[in-house]
Amino acid sequence: RNLKNYAEAEPTSGVLALRIDAQFYFGNVTFLKDTLRNLEIAMSEPLRAVVLDATSINQLDSSAESALAELHTAYRERGVRFVIAGVKGPVRVVMERSGLWERLGERGRALRVHDAMALAVAEPESEEDPPPGTREEKVREPMAHGAPAHAHA
Repeated sequence: RNLKNYAEAEPTSGVLALRIDAQFYFGNVTFLKDTLRNLEIAMSEPLRAVVLDATSINQLDSSAESALAELHTAYRERGVRFVIAGVKGPVRVVMERSGLWERLGERGRALRVHDAMALAVAEPESEEDPPPGTREEKVREPMAHGAPAHAHA
């Protein structure tokens, strides 16, 4: 929930949750990446996980799918969990065809945002799944063209 509009909603330390309230396609890929980067810079604690609420996304073009795959990879390399919630059927089909659905794995996707938030802060199940925020920083800019960069406000 938007913390400004819902007084009862509480932030989760180190977790950045974002809802896309429009179609996600090539025309707003850069906006999403810039928004994630700027929100992370404004955080007062290290980023541990990103939850993307995809319930409003009805379709996904190849540019948007590629952006999600790049974000997943860049965050994973930094030890930051990336969880997508509420993926609709047509969007899932695109993700399955590209292999992103499988790469996200069971701990990178959820039906509801509430479940995604629980996954975001859950303990790891294996060496391949480190606790959020525990890997050392490898680079300041994990990828080019507006990708999120780790910074502390």
